Amino acid sequence: MKLDLHCEAYYLRSFLNKTESEALYQNLINNKELIQPFALELSNGECYEESYGKFMFVDKNLAVQGRFPAAIWGSNAEWSLAMYTIKERV
Repeated sequence: MKLDLHCEAYYLRSFLNKTESEALYQNLINNKELIQPFALELSNGECYEESYGKFMFVDKNLAVQGRFPAAIWGSNAEWSLAMYTIKERV
């Protein structure tokens, strides 16, 4: 694959097995928040919306501490088990 970043990317078939890829797909496709448009309430009460979605996955300690309030950063949630397992490989 040729990228504008002047680097090469490769697909490693061994990175995800079929069971893991299906679990990840189901995890993402069933998360309805992923398809919601990005909306942010500004300090003056005005609502700023984009035509694209935005969602951030965060580590458990950050989620528990509320380090990324949705009012500022947009929707976020702790990594699911399926996603966390893959994240740790990267």
